[in-house]
Amino acid sequence: AGQVLNVESREIGSEKLLIMFPVTDFTDSITCKIFIRKDLAEETEIFEFIKKKNFLKIKGTAQFDSFSKQ
Repeated sequence: AGQVLNVESREIGSEKLLIMFPVTDFTDSITCKIFIRKDLAEETEIFEFIKKKNFLKIKGTAQFDSFSKQ
């Protein structure tokens, strides 16, 4: 759980979207990534929830990202 610091999104191919956002609990931070279909992102209005300064509780698996080396 923590506060969103920034939000970036990129198109991957013609049908998918990558959403990246760092989250902090004011002691440490972690970058979260969501891979989602574009049509599903529009339907769920995901960007209403994931925006700068919002507080989120996130569930997932922490992994090493070989693309960004983090």
